[in-house]
Amino acid sequence: MGSRVFLLFAFLLLSSAKPPDPEYVLIVPSVLESDTSNQACVQLQNINESVTLTIALDYNMDHYDLWEGPVAENHFSQCINFTAPPVASEPLAFVVLSVEGSSIHFLERRSVALRKRSTAIFIQTDKPVYKPDQKVMFRVITLDEDFKPVNQTYPLIYITDPRANRIAQWENQASSIGLLQKEFQLDASPNLGIFRITVEGGRSDTSDHWFEVKEYVLPTFSVKTELPQRVSPFEEEFKVNVCAK
Repeated sequence: MGSRVFLLFAFLLLSSAKPPDPEYVLIVPSVLESDTSNQACVQLQNINESVTLTIALDYNMDHYDLWEGPVAENHFSQCINFTAPPVASEPLAFVVLSVEGSSIHFLERRSVALRKRSTAIFIQTDKPVYKPDQKVMFRVITLDEDFKPVNQTYPLIYITDPRANRIAQWENQASSIGLLQKEFQLDASPNLGIFRITVEGGRSDTSDHWFEVKEYVLPTFSVKTELPQRVSPFEEEFKVNVCAK
């Protein structure tokens, strides 16, 4: 008799137990870097009905939808990659999470800060001095604050001669694996002097590099050696005269 009462009591406890409440977890960095990839992760637990999940970013009176879709699973987890907008005068932004269903309503507005990505643009030519009618080969690389290459689209790249004439120009050039390579053919009779390569990286990021074009002749030299007519295999040393001019 006692065992039957115990089983009946346990059944009543299980049948009257309240189902767990729906829960959510939103993970997002407190500081987002503008114009680069950031990540946000959300996890839903004990969702017993179909809901619509929305993740958005509000910044500077603008609204950016990062992810939106239906969720039917009881347990759901999703990470999204997104690009934060450029930083304006005010760095404060908000990541907004919304979960809407027939009986489930979640809304969280979490404050984050936007930070301008710190980068530096470097320009390198294959040599510092060129002769007329030679080809100028140069490359552009952008490094972040950890000295890692960054893929970037350069709105404008141009070359000016010593008289400030723009003699070559490229627009919206994208780097590959952090590196962009270009070349330019000099005229047979250019303005001699210092030329400048200018790379605009967007916003206020600009870098310059200079090279020289001049008429010059590579230095020549000659080397003359005087050896003895005969060398004995038994000699430990022998004399050799080397003259260079």
